[in-house]
Amino acid sequence: MTAWLLSLRCSRDEAEAAAATEIDDVVIAVSEPDAQAPDAWRLDAYFDGKPPRDLLRRVAALVPSARAKDPRAKP
Repeated sequence: MTAWLLSLRCSRDEAEAAAATEIDDVVIAVSEPDAQAPDAWRLDAYFDGKPPRDLLRRVAALVPSARAKDPRAKP
C-alpha cells in the first residue's frame, strides 16, 4: 500500500496542539522548516493509502490558519 501525505502550513501553537492529537490511523508530524520564521510551522499527515476527503478535512481542521477548504494529499 502506498503512503499518502498531506502538508499544511500552520502556526507554532497549532502545530503543538495538532501533534498531541490522535485521529484514526493518521501519523501527524510537525516541524519548524525555517528557524528564522519561528511561527511558520508545517504539519505533515501520513496516511496508509488514499485518504477519504472527510479524513483530510478533519486533519486540516486542526490548523485553521492553513485555510485548507479542500485539502489534497499526494502519494
